[in-house]
Amino acid sequence: MSTRKAMNEKMREPSILPLPIGAARAEGLSRGDMKRFITLADLAGRLRMDRRTVRRWLDRAGVPRYTFGPGRNCAVRYDEGDVERFLQACRYRTKGGWA
Repeated sequence: MSTRKAMNEKMREPSILPLPIGAARAEGLSRGDMKRFITLADLAGRLRMDRRTVRRWLDRAGVPRYTFGPGRNCAVRYDEGDVERFLQACRYRTKGGWA
């Protein structure tokens, strides 16, 4: 497999980052309590929507975002639990069942 192809395959994997072990221990969290993060691109891909739309929804709903790194090029992630609660709240009942 070429290097470029390997990098493309790597980029398709979801970017979920757990809280570092040292930080989790400092906060008194066990491994099961650690936060899992998801990128906006991964979430938009999962929902098959544009990233701008998903970002706008999350911002309006008040879902907190976490930034890693300084400046405007920092990595932005969302807590997977917060996102799941938001998506559950967005579900609505249709005539045929849950949408």
